[in-house]
Amino acid sequence: LLNDNLIVAKQLREAFEEKAGTTLLYLRLEDISPMSDETLLLQAGTYLHKRHVPFILAVIPVYLNPETGDKVYLSDKPKMVKVLKKLQSMGGSIIVHGYTHAYRYSETGEGFEFWDAKADQPITSENAEDTPSILEDEQDFPNEQAYNSYLKPFREKEETYTKQKLTRAIEDLTSSGLYPLAFEAPHYTMSEYGYQIASQYFTSIFGQVQLSGTTWKTSGASPYVTAPSMLHGMTLYPETIGFVDTSKQNPLGDMEEHISQMIDFEGGVAGGFYHPYLGMKYLPELVDEMERIPDSEWLDLKKTKQTVKTDKVEIHTSGDGTIQVKNGVSAIDEFFDHHRQTPLEKALWILSAVVLLFVVMFVSYTFYLRATLKKRIFKERRSLG
Repeated sequence: LLNDNLIVAKQLREAFEEKAGTTLLYLRLEDISPMSDETLLLQAGTYLHKRHVPFILAVIPVYLNPETGDKVYLSDKPKMVKVLKKLQSMGGSIIVHGYTHAYRYSETGEGFEFWDAKADQPITSENAEDTPSILEDEQDFPNEQAYNSYLKPFREKEETYTKQKLTRAIEDLTSSGLYPLAFEAPHYTMSEYGYQIASQYFTSIFGQVQLSGTTWKTSGASPYVTAPSMLHGMTLYPETIGFVDTSKQNPLGDMEEHISQMIDFEGGVAGGFYHPYLGMKYLPELVDEMERIPDSEWLDLKKTKQTVKTDKVEIHTSGDGTIQVKNGVSAIDEFFDHHRQTPLEKALWILSAVVLLFVVMFVSYTFYLRATLKKRIFKERRSLG
C-alpha cells in the first residue's frame, strides 16, 4: 500500500515538475499510559535526546482496567508524571492518544475509543456500557435528507461523547504540567464527523486517516504533510514506515523495507512509532535506519505552529520552540472530573457537601450551647457560694 502511494505521488510530482525536497523524519514513543514502565520510557527518551532526536510522546491520560472498570489517572502516578515532564523538557512533544484508548471493557492501548469496532460503526451512545444501536444503511432511506434526519440523534451522542473525551484528555494532561500539541486517534479510527469535532480542539493529527464511514478496516495517508478536506482544517503528519513488530521473525523487517522505499522516493515524511516496553533492544538500530535516508531532518513539533484548546485551556506554539499555556481548570473541576462522570453524580457530591456543612454547623452549635450552659451553671454556683 505504501509503495502504491509513493508511485502515485512520484508520478504527480513529476507531472507538476516539482522537486523532491527534504524528507521529514519523526518517531513516536507509543501507548504511554499511567501503567507504563516509566524506567523503560525514560531510558528510550534519554537515548533519543542524546542522539539529538526530537521525539513524540503519545500519551493516554487514563488507564482502564477491563475486568473491574476501575481507572488509574496520571495524577495517581507521580513518578510517571515526573518522567514525562522531564522528557518534555528534553525534546519530547506530548500528543493526545485518546483519553482511555478503550471502548467498553477493552484494555487501555488495545481497544478502540472513537469507533465502535464490535459493531463496526460510529459511536452511538454517550455511555460505552450501553448496548449499541445498530445503524441502518443509507440505501434503506428514500433520500439523503431522510437519512441525515435519522442520523441526527446518533451524531449528537457521538459529539457529546467525543467532546467529553478530548476535553478531559487535554485538561488532565495540562493540569499535570504536560502540554499536548496534537492528536492521534487510537488505532487511527474515527468517523469523519469525529474528525470534524477533533478539529475544534487540535490543529494537527498524527498517523493515518480512516477512509470509510462504514468500516474501520480501511485507512491510509499521503506520504506528505497534508491537510485533507475530511480533516476539516487539521494538518496530517502521516505514519508511513510502521512500527517494530516483535510477532515477526525480523521485527524491524517491515520498517527497513518501508525506509528503503522512502529513500527511493526522495522527500515526503518517514514517520513511525516505537513501544517503550520493548526496551532498548531495537531502538538504536531503528534510529540508524531512519537516518540512512539522505537529505532528511527530524520533526520538532515545538518548532511548528500548533494550537490545542478547550473551553478552559489554550496551548500555543509559535514556531520558536516555546509553549504558551493558559490553564483555567480549577482544583474543584479536577476533583469532579476524576471522581465523578455524570451530572447526577456531580449534583449528589454537591448535595453531600451541603449536608456535611449543616452537620458541622449543628455539631458546632451544640458544643457552643453546652459551653454556654456550663458557664451559666458555674456563675450561679459562685453567686450561691
